[in-house]
Amino acid sequence: QRGDKNKENTQASVVIGTLLGTSDGKMIDISNCFPMTLMNQAKERDNDNSDELELAFDTDYVKKMIKFHKSVNDKESFLGCYISTTTLDKQSMAIVQYFMDLLSSKTVVSPLISPIVLMFDPELHNNKLDIKVSFNSKRFLQTRFFIGDEHPFSFFVKNANTKWDAI
Repeated sequence: QRGDKNKENTQASVVIGTLLGTSDGKMIDISNCFPMTLMNQAKERDNDNSDELELAFDTDYVKKMIKFHKSVNDKESFLGCYISTTTLDKQSMAIVQYFMDLLSSKTVVSPLISPIVLMFDPELHNNKLDIKVSFNSKRFLQTRFFIGDEHPFSFFVKNANTKWDAI
């Protein structure tokens, strides 16, 4: 087995990406997305030889990809993120916080005041694709803790020979 000790455990255990689309104030249309690299890196601490890891995000990549997508479709904006998990553990919370910080620092522009978080189970437990769609309530700003509200949703699939059908 080949492996460099410095490269071990650099990949995070989830897949993440950025959601793009439009919002008219009543309806949110997620029409596009792009994946992101999420890396683990050793935390630098004074007087601590801990092997604790922290997540590393490539913000320049996010800005470049949003700019690229805007050049193709100028109506699309940043809406949020997707994460390949259905549980809000410490890592998921850090990912959500990163996307919230992108909005609050105005690093990205969005029609939304907080990012949409789309979580899904890639392992299809019980032969079912478990999907959760959440966004942060206003209470987050007061408590600084993630309080997500799950919302019902419908997927619309278009077949070239039929009209839009909700599934």
